[in-house]
Amino acid sequence: MNSSIVLRKIKALASHDSRLSINELRVIIALERAVARFEHEPLLAEHLVFKGGLVLLKSFDSLRFTRDADALAIGISSED
Repeated sequence: MNSSIVLRKIKALASHDSRLSINELRVIIALERAVARFEHEPLLAEHLVFKGGLVLLKSFDSLRFTRDADALAIGISSED
């Protein structure tokens, strides 16, 4: 999928839901992709716990906007 198609789809999303701007939607999509990549790594998937604004947004449809993905690494050493 090329960038013009992605931008068109993001604009369509923004036009259907005016709560978030196009740039905010871009940030959310980028964060979702980063989380998906972390979840694809078995070691990270087992030990990362996400928290903060992104979790509120995705779990409870909160309007609190975030520009990062907060996570805790539980039960993993820095050597792993």
